[in-house]
Amino acid sequence: TETFNKIKNLENEAMELRTYQSIASTVLDAIIAFDEKGVITFWNNAATRVFGLSKIETYGKFIGNIIDEFSRDYFNKIMETLKETNLFETKIQFKLHGIYRTVSIKMSLAEDEEPQSIVALCSNISDRENFEKALRNSEETFRNIVTNTREYICTYTLEGKITYSNPYFIEEFGYSEYELQDKELASLIDLDELDSNKLDFNSLANKDSEVMELSLVNKNGE
Repeated sequence: TETFNKIKNLENEAMELRTYQSIASTVLDAIIAFDEKGVITFWNNAATRVFGLSKIETYGKFIGNIIDEFSRDYFNKIMETLKETNLFETKIQFKLHGIYRTVSIKMSLAEDEEPQSIVALCSNISDRENFEKALRNSEETFRNIVTNTREYICTYTLEGKITYSNPYFIEEFGYSEYELQDKELASLIDLDELDSNKLDFNSLANKDSEVMELSLVNKNGE
């Protein structure tokens, strides 16, 4: 009976192990495990896709041979951080097939394991990084256009209060940026034209675009 129970426990453990392996092999993020010396003990399919190296090429090797940034000294500092906080996060960048790839890495100590092992979750964030970079470039381009154009540009609330004025707008109307903030846009429009056009800022906001010629008045009433 004792032998039967041992065999049954081993079968259950083997089944549980296969379940974990199946999960680890299908997740999209790379999962890498290594011991306290940095020797790789686990490398899932996603890790192959992220780093371009197979399990055979990495298993049993020092993690620093795979990730250049992880020198021996740096790895020792990582281990110190993990033992203190049980968490270490970083980002690395490398070239794969001639294209730069950015990977986010989160490490933690595996619980209840002897010897102690480290699990690293690695996510390919290249697309997100590229998108954020393109967005920043677009924002910078738009900002340059708005701030340098010789056209009046301002934004305002549905109630018609100014929330932003570009430098040319501020310069030409003679107000400071502070004075224009929350100022009624209607107060800058010639009174006769204001009455004849019957401006409704709420209705203007519901339209994709509206072309209207108005005579504006600066701080000096000109």
